[in-house]
Amino acid sequence: MASDRKPYTALLLGLLLPGLGHGYAGDKRRAGLAFGVVTTMFVVGYLLADYRIFAFTSSLFAGIPLLELLPIHLLPEAGNFGETMIAWLLQPASDVARDRLMRLPIPTEHIGLTLTGLSGYLNAILAADASWMVARGRLEAERSRSFPGSAGLSCFLAWVLPGAGHVREGRKVTGLLVGGSILGLWMLGLWFSDFTGCDRPQLYWWWAAEAGAGGPTLVSSILLGPLPMDHEMPHMDLGVTLLSLAGLLNIVSLTDVYTLAESNALAAGGVTAPSVLPGKS
Repeated sequence: MASDRKPYTALLLGLLLPGLGHGYAGDKRRAGLAFGVVTTMFVVGYLLADYRIFAFTSSLFAGIPLLELLPIHLLPEAGNFGETMIAWLLQPASDVARDRLMRLPIPTEHIGLTLTGLSGYLNAILAADASWMVARGRLEAERSRSFPGSAGLSCFLAWVLPGAGHVREGRKVTGLLVGGSILGLWMLGLWFSDFTGCDRPQLYWWWAAEAGAGGPTLVSSILLGPLPMDHEMPHMDLGVTLLSLAGLLNIVSLTDVYTLAESNALAAGGVTAPSVLPGKS
């Protein structure tokens, strides 16, 4: 008997609170794991970044009742919407002294802001995984056959290491080309920015795009983010642009990996022809 659960409901629930989508899909183990990992990242990052998490942008709906409570301006944390909203609502009331204090950097802000930001991306990937689980469960009930594979896992691997998701789904050549291109852009971006282009406190909105490549962003933000911008960098704009393009292109690759994983699962279940023919990638 087919389930009446909807994939988009699992997606929305997962975005609302880590693990809620997996709970809706009926996988309590994954729900607990998703909640534990994402919440730990967000809370640890919040404690390390402190007030600085709110220092770079203001509500898009300031002055509008109810709408001003929505933290969609906190990117990419908003991918972990519920926990970000709780943090936004519980912050101390704004005053002159606090606003002045928020402008001052703190030693742990780079790792803290990196963890809170990446938790939003990770939660979005997990929400997509919950959506896939519901869709697969409905299909297995309707067709009375198994559809193996995990689109969420392939997307996660592609986020951590560009190209890895394609390799996992059998597209080795494509994976090498995608990974090499995105990582090449990333290295060029670092070079032209004098290795300072992945600094979230200095480049808040640009960093949100860069974080589409999760693994490179994590490493670069922690190791290179604290480097001072104390000299002239004539190609800084080019470097930051290349880094942002690398992140955005990796997001595009995530959608391709997700679709490829779906196609492979349908082929494995005998619904469609294989998307990767023998000897082709």
